[in-house]
Formats: sequence, C-alpha cells, structure tokens
Amino acid sequence: MRELEDHFNLGNLTASLVLGQAGNHVDVNGTSKLLGGPADLELLKFFRSRSSWVLTTGATARAERYRIPSKAKLAVLSRQGELALPETLGASEVTLLGSDFPVSIASAIEDLENLNPGGIHLEFGPQTLLAALAEIDRLQIILSSEFETGASNFAEANNLVLGKPQVVDQLFITQVTGRA
Repeated sequence: MRELEDHFNLGNLTASLVLGQAGNHVDVNGTSKLLGGPADLELLKFFRSRSSWVLTTGATARAERYRIPSKAKLAVLSRQGELALPETLGASEVTLLGSDFPVSIASAIEDLENLNPGGIHLEFGPQTLLAALAEIDRLQIILSSEFETGASNFAEANNLVLGKPQVVDQLFITQVTGRA
C-alpha cells in the first residue's frame, strides 16, 4: 500500500471510507465490516500506521465496536463523553473530545496536533466526513471499494468529484478532489 503515498501525494490529514457496490457505507449488520476484504483491511492498517492519531466519532466507535489501534492513539469526538464509548473501550484508553463543550472537527484536529504532532487519520461516517470536507481544506479523503462502481455511486449521491482510481490488490481506491 506504500505506493498510494506517491499516487495520492498524501499529507498529514487523511480520511478513508470503505464502500459497497451501490456506494453504501454500511452492510446488512449496520457496520462496514462486511464491505471490505483483506485488501481493505490492509489499507486501513496503512493509514493508521502513518498516523499519530485516529479520530472517530462516538457513533462510529459504538457501531464498529472499536478497539485501540496498534500504532496510533485513539481520539473520540462526542458530546456524550464516556457514554459514547463502546464496551470494548475504556475512558482511560482514549482521548475524549467535545464532552465538556461542543468542539468543531477543525478544533478537534487542532487539539490533537497540539497534543502529539504527526498525522491524523479520520474514520467517520459519511455525514461527519462530508462536514469535515466542508470545514477543512487540507483533508484528503480516500474511498475504497471491492467494486468499480462503489466510489462513483457514493460520489454521485453526495455531489463529489473524484480523482483517477488506483487498483491495488483488486481494491478500487480513489481520492475525493472536491465538491461538484
């Protein structure tokens, strides 16, 4: 997956989203687990390995039953504090943002950069991801799918412009380059 660094000219603020054939971001179980295979898992590990932080929301952490990443610190953005965490995580294991007072995505990123400089990888659902895109110019969003139509269907439904796709291990990977 290292060839993606050159192809997409990745910076320190990335986000990824795995998609099904129709551009859906969740499977029949309400998670993304069945959407991606081994290649997508490797892509996720790649993004996490090049980041100091993984930032997600409480809703995503609960739905996906998050665990602590092996090579990055985990931060959770939620107004619910510890109540936002799934039973798989303890409050002492994560950095909670937004529970004392509402925090924008940009402010959360700035706080994390001040705590521990280095890359940040966002793992949000589509609604928060699109809000982040509108709020943060330097964000690089990478979409992946085992299906050639996954990213294009998602982009069409959300008025996004995509760059040229890259195929790695039968995984279609493309970057969001803007809004249509």
